[in-house]
Amino acid sequence: MKRWCGVTNVWLGGLIVISLLGGHKVAAQPAEVVLTFDEALAQAVTQNIDVVRAENQVAFDETGVAQARASFLPDLSFSLSPTVRYDRGYEAASDAISGETGESVGLTASSSVQVFDGFARRSALKEATHLWEASNQRFSRTQERILFQTAAQYLSVFQQEALVDVEEDNLLALQEQLAQIQAFFDAGNRPVADVLQQRAAIARSEQRLLAVLQAQAVSELELKRLLRMDPLTPIRLAEPPQAVLTWEHAPMTADGGVQAALALRSDLEAQRLDIEASKAGVDEAKAGYLPSVSVGASAGTSYSSFNQALGFGDQFFNAGGTSNLSFSIALPILDRRRTRSNVERARVALANEQLVLEQEVQQVAFEVQRAILDYETTQAQLLAATQQVIAAEEALNATTARYDVGASTLIEVTEARNVYREAQASQVEAEFQVAIDRLGIAYQTGDVKGLLASLE
Repeated sequence: MKRWCGVTNVWLGGLIVISLLGGHKVAAQPAEVVLTFDEALAQAVTQNIDVVRAENQVAFDETGVAQARASFLPDLSFSLSPTVRYDRGYEAASDAISGETGESVGLTASSSVQVFDGFARRSALKEATHLWEASNQRFSRTQERILFQTAAQYLSVFQQEALVDVEEDNLLALQEQLAQIQAFFDAGNRPVADVLQQRAAIARSEQRLLAVLQAQAVSELELKRLLRMDPLTPIRLAEPPQAVLTWEHAPMTADGGVQAALALRSDLEAQRLDIEASKAGVDEAKAGYLPSVSVGASAGTSYSSFNQALGFGDQFFNAGGTSNLSFSIALPILDRRRTRSNVERARVALANEQLVLEQEVQQVAFEVQRAILDYETTQAQLLAATQQVIAAEEALNATTARYDVGASTLIEVTEARNVYREAQASQVEAEFQVAIDRLGIAYQTGDVKGLLASLE
């Protein structure tokens, strides 16, 4: 890319550095990072904060599945209870109150298992499993979103770079024309107003160049944010693959795009899984109407120093042993409407999840159709801009030639050059926007990973 040399670039670079550092002491400059298109995508789907958070949510919901499975297992506990006891009593023989201190210790092991709970645990496992699967789908959708945003932002950096080229070319042409006008003025063939007018045009061009340089710097900062990079780290981007800028547009109707999105969008699948989880939640709440059955067992032993007839070994390993087996059935009769309220709340939650899915389906249909319309519009804009560049360049050449022989005014030349510059800028913007909008269709239909994988 051509660079605008001179004081302006130095001044702009210093301004950007000062604004980023906020007046703090300048630290050592980080090493430059060179990134290709594929490397940027790979870093984004592993380092981006939204992706990491979505991955953490998957791990979090997986623990819920493990806990739900563990609820089918029996529990087991051991308890050790050492005790020191002091007894006071009246002894008739000595007609006095005396006290005695003794020690005791008990060891108990107990276990219980729920045989039947109205299928509450089974429903809870289904609910946890569906929520975990939904988290996986949302994690996948987050990756798709970050891939799309990263690819689009990568292209945006080069779009701004191309716009810088347009402004630099325009500035150079204006400076060359100023030299020519100055020569005409020195020869007495042009008024001083033309010289001043051209200098004003150069000043306006410099302002536009500063604006697009700033826009390019902002685009790079946004890309660093997506990649979770230090904003002060300088980056150098490799040219994007040519295939990205020349996507083959597969004809897709709005209806076909919507149908593809309904089948492929992972966020819709996540919402369907949320509905299944809510259905399991209703079943879990209904379990409160059914009886529960549990079995328990315990065994233990003890020793007490108050038992003078037997020593520690005889008490703890023989005489002190106890064991029991229990079986219990709990039948709910009145629970102060707790179960009914739980069921009603679960049904309301299910109804809300179903409404969310309906809303998301409508939103997806809108997003897909909008993406297709944007792409088709941008294609038409690119064709029109390309034709406009050809016509504007011819008009500029003709107007400039007429000015050189005194047949037109500098105002006409300036206007023709502005039209040519704007046409070039529109063409550059449309060229990159076509590629971005093509990515947008793939993202909205749920196939952005497949489209990017086709580059390999």
